[in-house]
This record gives sequence, structure tokens and C-alpha cells, in this order.
Amino acid sequence: MKEQLFALGSYTQVLPHVPGGCGKGISILSFNEESSEIRVIQTIEDIENPSWLHWSPESGLLYAVSESEEREGVIRCFRKESGGFFRSSSGMAVSGRACCHLLPLPQEKLLFAASYGDGRVSGFSLENGEPDELVFDFKYKGQGKNPVRQEAPHAHQVSFHRATGSIYICDLGCDLVRRHSLEAPEAHEPAALSLPGGWGPRHLVLDPELPAAYILCELEPRLVSARIIEEGAEKGRMEIMETHDTVSPAEAGRAAPAGVKLHPSGNCLYVSNRFTDTLTVFEIDRSGGRPRLARVDEFSTRGKTPRDFSFTPDGRWLLIANQDSDDIQIRRVDPDRGHPLGENLPPFATGTPVCLVPLV
Repeated sequence: MKEQLFALGSYTQVLPHVPGGCGKGISILSFNEESSEIRVIQTIEDIENPSWLHWSPESGLLYAVSESEEREGVIRCFRKESGGFFRSSSGMAVSGRACCHLLPLPQEKLLFAASYGDGRVSGFSLENGEPDELVFDFKYKGQGKNPVRQEAPHAHQVSFHRATGSIYICDLGCDLVRRHSLEAPEAHEPAALSLPGGWGPRHLVLDPELPAAYILCELEPRLVSARIIEEGAEKGRMEIMETHDTVSPAEAGRAAPAGVKLHPSGNCLYVSNRFTDTLTVFEIDRSGGRPRLARVDEFSTRGKTPRDFSFTPDGRWLLIANQDSDDIQIRRVDPDRGHPLGENLPPFATGTPVCLVPLV
């Protein structure tokens, strides 16, 4: 029997953007690849709205953001014990509303957290893998073209590019990918990339082979590929190479993309489209030293509001977290090509799933 463990975060409360919040917190799930069944092996209920999780095998810690609309967020750490169970280890307040993403960097002994509501990125030192002291606090200014969603900065995600020593922040409110060098993170740096007005960059994925990033925009359903400059005076900056629609033009007014992930084969990018309730698949051609994307599929998630999704490490299975239909859908994937296969399996019922992370 081949089992894969996942950590699932959920919204535990009703919020303006989560009308049916009914989750129990964090669930540790076991997925049996032979029977394709999911079972819950642990539930961690003493946490509100764990909307983002990050598993660090180096430290044996599961990090979670407790998101709040009205007050500062909280970072929680859960340490894995023998038997695969997790126990609460520590917590740290984040000076920002609607904290929605975090990124621990164990080698650098740093952890960064992005707060959507305040347009803020907080950096903490790590002691034994756990956040210790606030060492950086970036509070951004500006606004974008959309008067409703871009009235102020909205930091949505933090990524780290080791070759340039840079952290990149998707600022949905200002149509920017911001940058800080870890050599001098407190120094003011020009934005790495400016996106077209009103596009709203949400998340990005770094290419594992080439100096490139794939940036998913939420307000306009677009996927942008950008070259990362790794040397010279422009080191760390980005240049747009291609842009692609994530849905058909007829559906563009409804779609609000949420997640972008690379299939374990490295051959395909998957994008989730909320409200049109589909996943779109792009194949990556890296010949010639420059990535080129080709759309190869778009399929229904068989549920409402696909917020997140994840693959088994062998690339054979895709699990889709549908936030507003309270389920996880399961689909087979070609492990070598990364293309989805036609078979859908019975769903797993769970309240308001929002983040799904393999524990490998």
C-alpha cells in the first residue's frame, strides 16, 4: 500500500470572501494511491483560518498562517513527531491584516510573511526553525488601476530566487513584482517587474531549470512568463517574454485565478480558475534556453471555487481543493508528460478547503 500524506488548511469562519466558512482547521490526510481513498489521521482545531501552509522537511515543522480580516495575523508552527502526528510548537504575531502567505528559508535562517490587507511583508529570524524576532518590516505604498481591488498595496506571496539572492513579492494592489536582495534587504530596490494596469499579480512559480518566472494574475486571468536577469547592473530584474489567457475570452470577466503549480515532471504548469471552476494546463518547451508555453488543456474541477491543488510526488495524482463546494476532487495525471488523464474519482468531503501541501 502506497500512502502519501498531505496537510490541508481550511477557513474556519465566515468571511466576506468566504461565505460558507466551515472548516475544522488543519487536517493531516492520508491518500492511498492504490485505492485512491483519502482518510483523516489528525485534525488540529485550535487555529483560526489556516489559509496557507508550508512544510519544511529540514526542520520537521509545518508552518501555518492564521488569517484575520480585522486584526494582526499569527504564524503557528507544528512539529512532526514519531508516528506522523503533529503537536503545536510555537506562535508569532504578524504586524499586518489578512496575512495570507509565508515562506521559511531554513538555510538563511529567515521566514517571510505577506499580509494582503496592509500591503506588508514581515521578516523574522529563525531559531531551531521557529520564528524568533522581527528583523525586517516592509510597508509598501501605491495603488493600481482597479479602484475596488487596487486602492492600496496588497502583498500576496513571497518567493525566493537563490541565484540572485532575491525575494520576490507579488503585489496585487500595485501591479508589481517587488524585489529585495537578501544581501541588504532593508535597502530600497526598484520593482523587479511592472505588470499591465489592472492585472493584479497574485502568485508566481520559478522555473527549476531556466532563469524564468511564471506569474499568475488574478484580476485579469493571465499567465505571464518573465526572464530573470542574473548578472550585471540589472541583476534580479525581470522582463516579460510571453502572456497567455488562462480562460477563453468569453469567460475572462468571470474568472479569478488562484493557484499556479508546476507538475513534478517539470513539463507542465497548472492554473486554477475560480468562478469558471476549471484548471488550465500549459506545457513548457525549454528548447533553445528560453521557455515557451503552449496551452494543452482546460477541464472542470467538478466543484466550486478551486482555491488550491497539489500533486502526489510521483506526479500520478492531482488533488483539487474546491473551497465553496467543500470537497477535494481526485484526478489521474500522466506522470511523465504531466498531462491530465480523463478519469475522475469520487470526491472527498471536507469543509472549506483552501491550501493543500504534500508532506514530503
